[in-house]
Amino acid sequence: MPPMLIAESQRLEAVLASLPVDAQLTRAGTALTVAGLEDRIRWVDYRLSLANEAGINPRQADLLWRERVDLLNSLVAVRYADARTRAF
Repeated sequence: MPPMLIAESQRLEAVLASLPVDAQLTRAGTALTVAGLEDRIRWVDYRLSLANEAGINPRQADLLWRERVDLLNSLVAVRYADARTRAF
């Protein structure tokens, strides 16, 4: 497992957990984007869980973790922008 990517994934999860969530004030387009990103993250997580059983090679694991970090970065950006928009 790529330790730097795992650590970055954990950091981004912590950032997400710290962002305020108010589904009643979130725009429909933003909610759809968030849902789509969360679905894609779940799909990557599912593939990672199967990867351990299937014995994928380190390069494949690295690509999955990179994809997860990229998706989390996108989710943080969308959620942060949404929180800022609601603050005004």
